[in-house]
Amino acid sequence: MKLFDLSSEVAVVIGATGVLGGALAEGLAAAGAKVAVLGRNSERGQARVTAIQERGGQAAFFSADAVRKDSLRLARQAVEKTLGPAGILVNAAGGNDPKVTVTPERPFEQIALSDWQENFDLNLAGGVLLPCQEFGPTMVAQGKGSIINIASVSAHVPISRVVAYSAAKAAVLNLTFFLAREWASKGVRVNSITPGFFPAEQNRKLLFHEDGSPTARTKAILVNSPSNPTGATADAGHLRDLARLAREKNVLLISDEIYRTFCYDEPFASPAVYNEDVLVIDGFSKSHGMTGWRLGFAHGPGRLIQEMIKLQQFTFVCAPSVVQWAGVTAWDTDVSGHVADYRRKRDRIVAGLKDRFEMVKPGGAFYVFPKAPWGSGSEFVAEAIRNSLLVIPGNVFSRQDTHFRISYAAEDRTIDRGIEILNRLARR
Repeated sequence: MKLFDLSSEVAVVIGATGVLGGALAEGLAAAGAKVAVLGRNSERGQARVTAIQERGGQAAFFSADAVRKDSLRLARQAVEKTLGPAGILVNAAGGNDPKVTVTPERPFEQIALSDWQENFDLNLAGGVLLPCQEFGPTMVAQGKGSIINIASVSAHVPISRVVAYSAAKAAVLNLTFFLAREWASKGVRVNSITPGFFPAEQNRKLLFHEDGSPTARTKAILVNSPSNPTGATADAGHLRDLARLAREKNVLLISDEIYRTFCYDEPFASPAVYNEDVLVIDGFSKSHGMTGWRLGFAHGPGRLIQEMIKLQQFTFVCAPSVVQWAGVTAWDTDVSGHVADYRRKRDRIVAGLKDRFEMVKPGGAFYVFPKAPWGSGSEFVAEAIRNSLLVIPGNVFSRQDTHFRISYAAEDRTIDRGIEILNRLARR
């Protein structure tokens, strides 16, 4: 069963000439959509189209200025004539401007109103308002469609200095909520995505020096493999590259390895093998069933461990002696039988749910993270609880509310009962 097939869709990506919009355009094309690449820079637009076509996708470039309604109208008409009416709209136009960034030389009170309005219009009018006014009515008339607006971390928590951008992205969220309510009954879904931080033209100088080394904003990188809540595992090659990158950039890499025992398909890999300055945090709660005993350990660069010891000795003192003795015993306890049992449980629950749930088979830990088959993750979880099944909504772990977490650290008969309930609810 192919869960993500867009071969019958036309997807318009405004701002596809940029880093984020371009990646989204390529992903939509890979799923089969005919992609309309919209932007002001024809050279970068054509390059994006070529990249998509070289991978076997369908795409065409259309010149458009997101803050000009007449330009968007001409682009829409050209898209409909060439590819057909759009069923997907991705609004990825936007960005920050140094003229509306607070600096010691330009305090907040000296930002010019004209500069503020220009950046606000780019991110709100060009980022949502005008494209939705132009492409939305066609979707409403068709009775179906999906609009994805690009928000920002700064929309939720104002990031210092990029004040106009942050305010505009907060408005993007609000307008997204409004349109979601307005058009839901007409078959058009409107959502927003909040990307994490990644290098782009607008923020590259904030994140990196001219020589490529990270600025003071980059203090540490945290990696968790196998992970909670998805059970995903990072392969040795990616961890090696991450460790080398952290060493080259003189950034602390923290590796959370609490689930290291539970790797089912590939041997466990640690970035500490490739970088002696990696700080590893670990413990016995998962591997030896000592949840609640709170006995953990860390190893890494001596200078950092000494500071951690100082903090621990003058705050928490130490774990109770009986717990420490249990940890010593745990070192010599063979848990391979338990790991094999959990691997079997993993296979049992994946086999039981794969026909009705979209999920990635986890490579470790003891969690599965399926997508809710209807409604939000919270709504589906609430219904599961009403049917005497306890699972955890995905918005506990992120701002998204589309998935839910299942723990298969349970008896087989409990797992089977859970599989039966979930499949029954999925058929609703």
